[in-house]
Amino acid sequence: MSAYQPFDLPPNMAPMSAEKSVLSEHRCRCDECAAERTAKQRREQARRLAGRELIAGRLVHPLAVHGTTGAYTHWGCRCTQCREAAMDAQRAKRAS
Repeated sequence: MSAYQPFDLPPNMAPMSAEKSVLSEHRCRCDECAAERTAKQRREQARRLAGRELIAGRLVHPLAVHGTTGAYTHWGCRCTQCREAAMDAQRAKRAS
């Protein structure tokens, strides 16, 4: 008797063992897969941070949507607009 699969798996993916859990995007939560995802995320973050340029003494990312908290956290942009957006978000978080 096979384990219940709530959705069809891609043809190249074998059914998960009892130790592995499948998320909605067919992602495994085992330690090995989680470590690989973490490593990939760190490589992507390093690539984004490497794209910053020093302008007027601040690291600014040319591809970031400026004035957003996402640009500050995800792209590492430290322009005045992004810093103000991050400070406003932090103030709102503390006030709530």
